[in-house]
This record gives sequence, structure tokens and C-alpha cells, in this order.
Amino acid sequence: MHQLELEIPFPSNRLAEIALQVVQVDKEVNVNRELKTRDNVFVIQLETEELKLLRTVVSSLLEHIDLIIQTMDQ
Repeated sequence: MHQLELEIPFPSNRLAEIALQVVQVDKEVNVNRELKTRDNVFVIQLETEELKLLRTVVSSLLEHIDLIIQTMDQ
């Protein structure tokens, strides 16, 4: 089993909650994940059977979060 926890800080609790709500919509197949916020930090916990799948999911997720942040900045 391969696991990863990402902690992504946002300027405010509200923006971290918005990011959480946007990411919650997308479901990955064969991935156990837990999404939550801790104050202004968006916390993502991922678990997969295959390391390659974990890398792919993380890459996709980070691209998605980058787009969310760019949208918030506009």
C-alpha cells in the first residue's frame, strides 16, 4: 500500500474550504482518499495499491489545485 499526505496552505479558511469543495467533485478510481481542512490548510490523504497510480493521481490533483488557485487569484 502506498500513501501520501499533502498539506496545501491557503490565505484563509474560506479559500481552503472552496478548494476542498471543488476537488470533492472528482472521484478517482482505485484510490482511497480523505479530504479535509485544518484552519487555512487543505489536507489531502491518498492511498493506492500501485505506486504508478499514486504518482498519476498526485500529478493530476496538483494541476487541478493550481488551476483553482489561479482562478481564485483573478
